[in-house]
Amino acid sequence: AANAAKNGLLTVTLPEDAIEGKPPDTGGRYNAYYFPKYLAIALARSNRLDEAVAAAQQARAAAARFEQAGHEAEALVLLAEVEADARRLRDAHAHFDEALSLVRSRGIVVLERRCETGLERTAVLERHLAHTHHFDGSDDGE
Repeated sequence: AANAAKNGLLTVTLPEDAIEGKPPDTGGRYNAYYFPKYLAIALARSNRLDEAVAAAQQARAAAARFEQAGHEAEALVLLAEVEADARRLRDAHAHFDEALSLVRSRGIVVLERRCETGLERTAVLERHLAHTHHFDGSDDGE
């Protein structure tokens, strides 16, 4: 387990070092999108969800800056999935909705299915959390 944690840290450290070295600036539009995208995935897998959200937002911004709707939709889906994992359900739901609209307008069926699955997942989590909150004896929102 210690080796797995160490390997996970190494996996995340390498892309972080690469991002700090600014290769996206030297590699053009694709690096500007792909580096933060894969960093977001690595961070999410390492349960560093706040950092993963920031990286996914960076990937989305890069795709939008270069007017790459398919990459922007993919980054939105990734962002929403990470937000759902982080229990930021309102944000996740909003980003799945936004991505779904974008992918439907572009006919990106694979991402459409991920959006629909994500929306179902956030709805289930919202119901579960509402039910748990309702019966946990707390009525002050904490």
